[in-house]
Amino acid sequence: MFPMRTHLSSVAVPAGPCSFRGHASAAFFGLLLIGLLAGCGSGGSSAESTAGPTTSTMQSIGSAGGTVNLPDGKVSLTIPPAALSADTSITITAMSTASSVGAVYQFGPSGLIFNQPVTVTFSVDPSLLPPGTKVQDLVPSYVDDYLEILTDIQVDSAKSTITGKATHFSSIGLAKSEKVGNVSDFTKAATSFRMPIGDDEIGSDLGEDLGLLDVSSTWTQFNYPKRSFHMSASSSQWYVATAFNRDRWLNNGWAEPSPVRANDKDLACSKDPSLYSLSSRYSCRGSFHPGEDWVLLGGGSLGKPIHAIADGIVLLNQQQTGASFGNILIIGHKLVDGQVIASVYAHMKDPSIYGVGQQVSKGAVIGRIGGTGDVDPHLHFEIARADGAYFKADADGIKIITRTGNPFGIQAIQGWRWPGANTQFVRDNYYDPSQFIKDPSQFITPPSPFVYQPSNDIGVQDIWTTSVFSYTGAGGGPGGGPGGGLNDERLRVGGFGDLYYSVVQFDLSQLPPVGSKVELQLYMPQVTGAGTTALYIDRITAFWDWRTQGTGQDRLRLWWADRPSAIQWIPSSLPAPTAGQWYVIDITTLYNAWQAGTYPNYGIQLRPVTNSNTWADFSSSNSVDALHRPRLVVTPITVPGGAVAR
Repeated sequence: MFPMRTHLSSVAVPAGPCSFRGHASAAFFGLLLIGLLAGCGSGGSSAESTAGPTTSTMQSIGSAGGTVNLPDGKVSLTIPPAALSADTSITITAMSTASSVGAVYQFGPSGLIFNQPVTVTFSVDPSLLPPGTKVQDLVPSYVDDYLEILTDIQVDSAKSTITGKATHFSSIGLAKSEKVGNVSDFTKAATSFRMPIGDDEIGSDLGEDLGLLDVSSTWTQFNYPKRSFHMSASSSQWYVATAFNRDRWLNNGWAEPSPVRANDKDLACSKDPSLYSLSSRYSCRGSFHPGEDWVLLGGGSLGKPIHAIADGIVLLNQQQTGASFGNILIIGHKLVDGQVIASVYAHMKDPSIYGVGQQVSKGAVIGRIGGTGDVDPHLHFEIARADGAYFKADADGIKIITRTGNPFGIQAIQGWRWPGANTQFVRDNYYDPSQFIKDPSQFITPPSPFVYQPSNDIGVQDIWTTSVFSYTGAGGGPGGGPGGGLNDERLRVGGFGDLYYSVVQFDLSQLPPVGSKVELQLYMPQVTGAGTTALYIDRITAFWDWRTQGTGQDRLRLWWADRPSAIQWIPSSLPAPTAGQWYVIDITTLYNAWQAGTYPNYGIQLRPVTNSNTWADFSSSNSVDALHRPRLVVTPITVPGGAVAR
């Protein structure tokens, strides 16, 4: 289970240059705001007059580029050639040092936009970091406006430096990742998904029918993307507005009109008010909206149930006040490929009854649609990627990024900057919510197969045997015993009136315990005799080892009389192999039975269908051609909890 975490309460948003109003502008649990930023988006002049600069520098840089360093060596700025079009006075000023991970720095001129990214480097003293915090846990980010993480982050633990690329000047500081749980806390993987809304409070409702979710339609007004749910029933028509992955700025926000907000200044520059009948309200503030807004056509969204989209664990349950996400719940889900994602549910009418660390089942009613956070009633819904900037899940645990301060003056988790036209940032940090629900397989990475190809009877024993007296110095079996085949470079299957069988047994102890697909691959370099033969595949049912047991007078071969007992495994014959190609045999069921202990692993036997000078001669583990020795190719599956079975 996840440790229970104290939910931070909010304080009122002050009026003035830091005030904010409208749809939540930066909404994800990724940044824990543990102090108030000394300064706002305008450059932080009020903070300077309060706290005063502790360290600053100024240097003129032109189109040739250059480097600016703070005297204390804690911050360095590298400006490449052509990033500036003219000589510019570059300033770096250390602001408040209230952060537990270092100062916030004001880079000036504030608002300066570069022709190409510049590099900001922070040097830290590991001994001054909070207990348990490592240099690799630190992340450079903008701390005004929407708390954007810098790009191309590089950490040098040996030198204790962190670098990132910035496209413009503003306040920049260090965030740190904070562990909130372990990947092992997930007792099972999320194997199926549903929509976050529905028509009743039972687990099986219309929200389970993904065939009702249209992810291809487009909002006809202003080319604003739209998705629809259950459009065939007028009593249950949901619209889903999203600007996900749009390559331009779009107006954000989309919800039911509210008489309470009829005089809201945002509405003065809204789109055509007649569209309110379609439940669309656009605010004037341009922003990129990587999540989705779910609303019931014609009103009535308020109080409708919100459902968990899949099995998971609660990562955040918080009440934000002011212009924010209001009552917000974040659920972590482990997918079958091992990755962890987070589903975000915001503006809920009341706080969810599910606490941090609590297991949640798919379809559970986790809350009801509301308008908390100073918005009109709708459900804001996101799916966040764990390999993105704000949210990490790996062997060290599940971590979120914590923040030094909040420009809006509210002490709360904000996170997930809405990054304007920075669509690459969205692709790196989000999944398209409706697309994901509709077909999660396109976002899941298939596990890489294991290729096991041992050699020279180490990790495998493979040999052929024959029913005739052969391959001895005297031309017959020593002592007149039954025939046998050599342990040479071949695995022979066929015959010329007689019979040649091959047996193969791999050591499976180091291979995945469960495979979604397992192939035995054998290579036939050339055709021998009159042609090839189809094959029978048998499961060997008794122990055998031609090197230590048998009736023959030497241990150089598997004598025909000593071949192990076997039963036919695949009912029908398999096609004849083709020279110069791999011969692939699907043994998934048998492999999993071996690994589960259903059958002891004694290997398989290959028998010919015909023996009229027809042969399937494969390369053995003793072949001088190492690339073409027998191999097992095992595609693993994930066990409950998501880790790849090994």
